[in-house]
Amino acid sequence: MLEMNLIFFMIIFTAILFLLNLKLLIFMLICIEFLSLILVIYFLYFVNFYFIFLILFIQVFESVFLLMMTFSSFSSSNNAENLMKIVN
Repeated sequence: MLEMNLIFFMIIFTAILFLLNLKLLIFMLICIEFLSLILVIYFLYFVNFYFIFLILFIQVFESVFLLMMTFSSFSSSNNAENLMKIVN
């Protein structure tokens, strides 16, 4: 339940950052999301194996959602150029 509340908060927080046009912070949030995905897989493997699938589904969905929000504002389809636009 705590994971669901955290995900809801992160989606709302990302939407606010996106509306404020803070693309660097959104990019950093995506990096943190992928790191948390790796940590969740590592820790839950030793705690509860069956719970991994739910957490994986939620984390992957949220990561894809964040990536889609970040790259939807760019007209170019080249992701490498889009990443450079975010950082600069």
